[in-house]
Amino acid sequence: MGRYLWYSLTKDVIHFHFEEEFIRSEPRWDPADTVKCEQIWKEYQQQHDLSERYGQAAGIDAKTGRIWFGESIRDVVNQREAEGLKYPILWERVGHATYYLKGGRR
Repeated sequence: MGRYLWYSLTKDVIHFHFEEEFIRSEPRWDPADTVKCEQIWKEYQQQHDLSERYGQAAGIDAKTGRIWFGESIRDVVNQREAEGLKYPILWERVGHATYYLKGGRR
């Protein structure tokens, strides 16, 4: 399972996708977009102090280079929807190696 997480919207429901399934199902996303987002994120972290954003969702836009921050993915999705943006972005969680770790059932 990939380390990256994307979302798509169906009405008010957010559907999450991991890298492999997302690239197969989302024609607007190219693997080169992943590389571009990684570079954008790396440079941003080098140039900015993110200590006050620890744990926040960061949505990275390969088209514009913009990074969206929010307390949750829903916060970022709401910001983007308010601007009419619905195309895919890559997700990071500030201060974490992965955004989401799937746990087992208890």
